[in-house]
Amino acid sequence: MTNLWYLVAAYLVLWIALFIYLYWINGVIRSVRQEAAELHRKLQEVESQSPGDPAGSASQPQNIQL
Repeated sequence: MTNLWYLVAAYLVLWIALFIYLYWINGVIRSVRQEAAELHRKLQEVESQSPGDPAGSASQPQNIQL
């Protein structure tokens, strides 16, 4: 029964590590979503400035600064 304390401590450490990892993953996902939204906004901005001719926009590539 003396080893039961180590089992409980290991279980607690495992759960703490899991929550820290999930918190970190949440931050990464939030960052990727913000970057995707920014790229979407920039794409819409470029598309609104380009002429209505799809062939013309393909022959003249737009430079987008990230």
